[in-house]
Amino acid sequence: MKSKKINNLNFYHKMAELVAIANRGVHMALEENRKKKIPVVFYMMKKIYYRMPDGKITMKSPFKKK
Repeated sequence: MKSKKINNLNFYHKMAELVAIANRGVHMALEENRKKKIPVVFYMMKKIYYRMPDGKITMKSPFKKK
């Protein structure tokens, strides 16, 4: 499927603004979680990793199972 090219400069400015807002929100959430010592969960190369508050990265979930 070929994507359609958009030639509206205002559209690109609005999208850049939305991406900046989203990035700020993610940064704020990560910082808040770091302060609360909540691990960061991320996915890379089809595997789930956890970055612990001390900086250690592990594949073992630190979260309690129900």
